[in-house]
Amino acid sequence: MTTVGICFSNIHDHNIPELTKLRTIASVPFGARYRLIDFTLSGMVNAGIEDVGIITRTKYRSLMSYVGSGKDWDLNRNNGGVTFLAPYFEAGSGPLYTNRLEALYNSVKYIQQSRADYVLMSDCDLVATFPFKEALEYHEKSGADITVMYTKHNFDYSINRYSHIIEEDSEHNVTGIRVTNELFGMMNFGMNVWIMKRELLVDMLRDAQQQNFKSFSKELIPLYMPKLKVKAFEYKGFIAGIDSLYGYYRTNMWLLDDKKRKALLENPDMPIVTRIRGSVPTKYGSNAKVVNSIIADGCNINGTVINSIISRGVTVGEGAVVKNSILLKKTIVAPKADIDYVVTEKRAVITKGRKLLGCETHPFFIAYGEQV
Repeated sequence: MTTVGICFSNIHDHNIPELTKLRTIASVPFGARYRLIDFTLSGMVNAGIEDVGIITRTKYRSLMSYVGSGKDWDLNRNNGGVTFLAPYFEAGSGPLYTNRLEALYNSVKYIQQSRADYVLMSDCDLVATFPFKEALEYHEKSGADITVMYTKHNFDYSINRYSHIIEEDSEHNVTGIRVTNELFGMMNFGMNVWIMKRELLVDMLRDAQQQNFKSFSKELIPLYMPKLKVKAFEYKGFIAGIDSLYGYYRTNMWLLDDKKRKALLENPDMPIVTRIRGSVPTKYGSNAKVVNSIIADGCNINGTVINSIISRGVTVGEGAVVKNSILLKKTIVAPKADIDYVVTEKRAVITKGRKLLGCETHPFFIAYGEQV
């Protein structure tokens, strides 16, 4: 059984516009050293998938620079490996897509030319240890035509995000898929991971084009559900969705909890691989104080850092205090500045003596290169 992986890198850019102004959601930094695409790519590689197509739309220079040839994920191969599927990437591919179906239309030649038996499609807005290998085995053993991955999730706060709620019977046959933007309480949350035979997907896309469908889950899947065996695969591990700036902040902060961090990043059977960079060690000054924080390489820490996520190359000046914050690459916190519940883009500058205060649900955000 061979499988080609398809990653949608731009589908959820609108969820977190603060951090996708200059990049795709797939290349948004996470946890001081990762990018969101690391979780999807690692899941595919852990499942033995050797061919991965990354569908892009706009702002993908950062993503291409980060993934490169796929060497860090063992995907730099003479045959297969990583392929970026951009609009107009070959003759016959369409313009900028506006939805998942149009993105697949643009990439149908890549799918047709693959020799894989199956296609596994996934987005890049979830942080999880994706068990793609188990899901593929379940799909084959169950005799399913289509398998969708979901997780039972208790939404303890209401969010406005269109998502799939999977309805199933006692044998995990999918009986319905409800698309809603009202998520609260215990639900079968669809993870936008789909598995099916490659030829079936090509046939479905042909039908969708002929009928001018616009939605994969609301139009195309319901059309085929009465004709095919559609199964649901339950994921039971750690999961978090990047659905807003608050969602991004909350998920990063969960890494400061030992149990959650180990569940996500220290599973020996499903390692999360990231790009390896040769940075110098972080330098800590004589008055530096660090409490319950994650600090990447290449930083210069001379002040106090508490309950924070600090990316590469960040400077915290003498007497500065950083609490409950996420600082992206090369942010500068000048001496005697005091910040709490702050999220910065790359190269942000907090000037000397400045005091900034956000809150957990509405962190104070500083844009790329902005000086405050």
